[in-house]
Amino acid sequence: MLNPQDMHKLARLNPFKSVDKVIDYGDKLMGVKNTSKMPMDYINNLGYTIHTLDATSLGGRAVDFNLKNPITGNYMTGSSSGTAINVFANINHIGAGLDGGSSVLAPAVSLNLFAFVSKLLAQDELAIHKKTSTDGIEFSPSLGFMTKSFDELMNVVPFDVKSSEVNFIQADVDINAPRKVLIQYLLDTLPKYDFILSKEGPIDLYGIGDSVLGHFENTHEIQNRSNKGLIKVVNMAGATAICIPTKKHAVSNVLICESDPDKISVMLGYAKTLIVEPDELTQRYFSNIDMYTDSLEDKL
Repeated sequence: MLNPQDMHKLARLNPFKSVDKVIDYGDKLMGVKNTSKMPMDYINNLGYTIHTLDATSLGGRAVDFNLKNPITGNYMTGSSSGTAINVFANINHIGAGLDGGSSVLAPAVSLNLFAFVSKLLAQDELAIHKKTSTDGIEFSPSLGFMTKSFDELMNVVPFDVKSSEVNFIQADVDINAPRKVLIQYLLDTLPKYDFILSKEGPIDLYGIGDSVLGHFENTHEIQNRSNKGLIKVVNMAGATAICIPTKKHAVSNVLICESDPDKISVMLGYAKTLIVEPDELTQRYFSNIDMYTDSLEDKL
């Protein structure tokens, strides 16, 4: 991780075109998805300086055709695309976004970040922002956060991390089923267990997980190859989820529970046991400030 001075310099350089605006500077830096729906009264009380307004996909699409994934060069997963890039690339310590149909979880997974979303965060401020998905499902968004470490994430997650025996189930549903089927699966299954564990991804590595593109007869398989599973419906089912990166690119252990504080605490305790060491090469490569600042222009 870069020091705050270099993080601020990097935000101004904006090498990935993921920053819409640089706002302020401090020791603990947060990027915020650039949408008027963000619950800023809640966010401003988290103890972080709002460092950047982050680029987001046009119209909230699930893939951002204006930004690229820094690792693969593919189209970046949306819609909190810039927020995820700015955490991954060490511009911010933490990113805040809104998740409707995986808009926080999917970008985070695509860059091996930790992420958390819950209906219990700023729920009164967000309940008024109702919209309808491309497949006809009405929902309001959840607030979510993404970071490069579990401990950083827990700085803004207002629930205890509880170590205890757990009663969970591995997800046993076709991840390519229609969203209404996946929502019903969560609604039927979550009350019976502390949480569901689903290994998801690699996100948007072999396909493009966008429903606008994927609704055609000859493009549906491209959408399926994006490997977005239950993360697509966590918010729509009113649930809470945390993503824990694995050693594989864009693959995470996704834990999902009912939006109940006790269940969330148990889920967080188990999630902590799944943490692995971050990928050393990408950490080192993208933390090299000289890579961004080296230029012949300085000698001319």
